[in-house]
Amino acid sequence: MRVLLIAVVTMCAQTLCAAEIPALVGDGVRDDTAAIQARLDAGVSCVYLPPPEKEYCISKSLELSSGQELRLDRFTKVRLLPGSNCPMVMNRDREKGNVGIAVTGGRWEFDNVKQLGNLFLAKEQRPPSLGYPRGCIFFFDRVERLTVRGVTFANPVTFSCQLMRTSHFTVEDVNFDFTTWNPKPINMDGINIHGGSHHGRVANLRGTCFDDMVALNAHDPKAPYGPLPITDIDVDGLYSDFTHRGVRIYSCGRQPVKRVTVRNVHIKTYRNAVGITNFRPNEGPGVFDDIVIRDIQSSVTHEPDDSYHDPVAWPLVWVENNCEVGHLVIDNLCRTETWRAAHPTIGIDPKATVEHLVIGNCRQVNETKDDLVFLVNRGKVDNLELGTVSLKSASGAGRSVLRDDTAACGRIFPNFTPNVRPKEK
Repeated sequence: MRVLLIAVVTMCAQTLCAAEIPALVGDGVRDDTAAIQARLDAGVSCVYLPPPEKEYCISKSLELSSGQELRLDRFTKVRLLPGSNCPMVMNRDREKGNVGIAVTGGRWEFDNVKQLGNLFLAKEQRPPSLGYPRGCIFFFDRVERLTVRGVTFANPVTFSCQLMRTSHFTVEDVNFDFTTWNPKPINMDGINIHGGSHHGRVANLRGTCFDDMVALNAHDPKAPYGPLPITDIDVDGLYSDFTHRGVRIYSCGRQPVKRVTVRNVHIKTYRNAVGITNFRPNEGPGVFDDIVIRDIQSSVTHEPDDSYHDPVAWPLVWVENNCEVGHLVIDNLCRTETWRAAHPTIGIDPKATVEHLVIGNCRQVNETKDDLVFLVNRGKVDNLELGTVSLKSASGAGRSVLRDDTAACGRIFPNFTPNVRPKEK
């Protein structure tokens, strides 16, 4: 009798709980925010959204608590309703932090043409401020043990996924599907990792981004806290036929970025495969150490027609002015260039310093009509270990040159118009 009574009470409690949670609609018209958030607020460890009739629509950020996973089938679509202007997913406690959060699966459509536009425009063109965060699809701050896996990010205003002060994280198996922009294809990052983040792995990213596929940013002036170091990050596997940049590692004000490995990059880029940069040189040098770049297959291509035009010869691997680098290894960097030889393969700017630079097991093939330089060093390299570099030129092509320490890496090249497209082979 007692067992039967307990069963009845339990059944009633479950029925009452279910009755209080709104039903999921998924018709692509009605707002499912309350229904999804109610399931998260119930406190279960895994909230699974079944395949909808069409797609789920939300108008506010879905917030996950510690120890929660939001799980969707790979191609279940969630769309941000027009004018919502908010991240689609966030962690709940961004002041004290969360532990153990995961988002698995789903196509997350930000629908940027129906949101406020990109804030990184001339002042007279900017929309009203969105505050912070701004225009990104996922936003996490102060999360330990974060996992984002098996997702597609579609059409953000700015970043697909932004991490701040996040540790022991994994972001992997991600597609970028950027087909629209607002108002121009600029400043649309893939995975953007900010200061205070450490011990993370970003792996197997695919598709086109109209800014960095991965950015490590130790000092964002718009962040609601001061600059912080970034350490112990692995980036493994970038794949794109056309993208702005593979990985940007940047700092200023002496905030260090240390122990970073970038490997298995297979991209055509109109900026860099990997850039070590200083975003705000007036605030002091960027400091970098123990940076390893290896297994890179990359070449350059044209900018989008309606992007901003910046006629600079961008090296595939670039160390920018006002960067102080300790140990830098570049291994198995391979480039077959069919597009334009003005861009060096490795370039070090005049006000950059590298204490110890190791280059080896590299290959460069020139199939353009002009000379292609492998290493342009205009900065200060204290110790250079230059190992095997294979240099070849196709029949009728220009030379493939090992190094030129006086060439004009990074400046505006005469007769260089970036969007006049030579015929690709």
